[in-house]
Amino acid sequence: MRSLPRILALLALSAALSRADSVWLQDIDFAVTHDAGFGNAVFVAGSCPQLGAWDPTRAVRLNWTTNNIWRGKVALPRGVATAWRPFVRGESAGAFTNSTAITWLFSDATNTPPAPPPAPHNGKAIYYVTGWSNPHILWRVLGTTNWINTPLTPAAPGLFVLDGVGTPGRPLEFVPNNAGLLWDNPGGVSGANYLALPDAVWLRDGQIYDDQPPASFTAPRFVTNTNITSSYAGITNRRVRVLLPRNYDVNTNKVYPVVYFHDGQNAFDPGGGFGSWSADAIITRDTASGLLREMIVVAVDNSSARTDEYRPPGDLYSSTDGIGDRYRNFLINNVKPWVDANFRVSPRREDHALAGSSLGGLITHYIGTTSEVFGLLGVCSPSFWIAPNFRSTIEAASKPDRRIWLDWGSSEGTSMWDYGWPAATTLDGKGMVRGRDLQVMVGAGDAHNEAAWKRRLPELLRFLLPVTDGPNRLLLAHHGAPRAQIAWQAGEAIVQVPALRGFGYGLQTKTDLSAPAWTSSGETPAADPWGFLQFSNSASGRSFYRIQIR
Repeated sequence: MRSLPRILALLALSAALSRADSVWLQDIDFAVTHDAGFGNAVFVAGSCPQLGAWDPTRAVRLNWTTNNIWRGKVALPRGVATAWRPFVRGESAGAFTNSTAITWLFSDATNTPPAPPPAPHNGKAIYYVTGWSNPHILWRVLGTTNWINTPLTPAAPGLFVLDGVGTPGRPLEFVPNNAGLLWDNPGGVSGANYLALPDAVWLRDGQIYDDQPPASFTAPRFVTNTNITSSYAGITNRRVRVLLPRNYDVNTNKVYPVVYFHDGQNAFDPGGGFGSWSADAIITRDTASGLLREMIVVAVDNSSARTDEYRPPGDLYSSTDGIGDRYRNFLINNVKPWVDANFRVSPRREDHALAGSSLGGLITHYIGTTSEVFGLLGVCSPSFWIAPNFRSTIEAASKPDRRIWLDWGSSEGTSMWDYGWPAATTLDGKGMVRGRDLQVMVGAGDAHNEAAWKRRLPELLRFLLPVTDGPNRLLLAHHGAPRAQIAWQAGEAIVQVPALRGFGYGLQTKTDLSAPAWTSSGETPAADPWGFLQFSNSASGRSFYRIQIR
């Protein structure tokens, strides 16, 4: 038997939940006036994951401006008091991992962004499938100390629900138990607890869902095309492997986000000659834990011409020009059409991710910012050193309308260290916000290899494809369809509908209910975790309205 006071274990994700610890974020400008001296920089560390949870190697580097004012913009959780403090550290790789090379400035300060608007629902809902006679859930809002053990309410035979607990938009840590006699810990590990990131989750057989799972479970599976044909000179045909998520074969009405990996030989276990990112194992594990959206994973093999294919045109190496534009066209016009035709992929750009490392990181940045296909970019240890012309293009370009993860390791050498920081500074200067549309991660002690990229992959995915960005269909079903409100203004019908992030909303109209078809205004995605969308329609006579949600 496990006693309640002993349940103090936290799921070890504190700094990894940068976008999921609070779905409401507020952009905060930091400005610290200090003469740091040549070869040093000012960083900000703090109590929230966006500021590294007090880990100096995860702190945010500010950028020098005139009059020795160091500036940066970071998205902090709304309604949460965040303690922070700046410090000075040398800019060398050796200083980065030297805890004694830090000089803290001033005393701790606190910033509390305004609370989010009231949620349309009261707390979180947890559905739990069990054969226990007296099921309870022991829970607390993540980061607090007050544990509460609450009995569940029967919803159907073998199905129970806990409703209205915790705080909407904040992670809930929990563990089911049979009145304290038996415990359902993740993976059967004593002391481990589950996390509910969406505001409604379903727990069955150790797996968390943001929708009602199908009656029968199907495991993730691979599909391989050994020969995707290239239409572009210098780009050879190659193997493409696809990992489909759990229950893909039974959730036949569901569409999924997709992530494409370069160097596909190294994406899945057991990997290639250089090792493996273990993307299959990591994504399967973190999807089951309710941290990631269910996704389709596409691994595109490289070729013997990798150095040319993964290099932008205009950048020479050994007197040979890069053909990254042709590889981009192959990926978009040969690989992607096969994926789209054979699998249920979301058409939205914000549901398309692209990731790679080294030259693969370079080509990810190039393809992601020279096409309109990918809205999510995982730029790992990018080989900017080999692409001076493309670096100039980045510097001259406007702010990327993308979410970008940029990383490198402190032990990769000057070819990464000396180019990573300027790239981050450039993106900062274009108005990207740390923790919202830009995440910069330096792996302390990480070298230039698959083992390092594997270590950083979970956080990359949780930034680009967190479960809280997807449609929480269980929440919608739990509380019922929202009711729209209609008002009339200057001869127009103004229709306002409650909206949740992850869903698209469209106004449909008819002037005659007997007509076979509705006229649609298109689809508008909800940007905020919750709020309202407004539609207008010019109506000279009687009209009927409905809202389509998908």
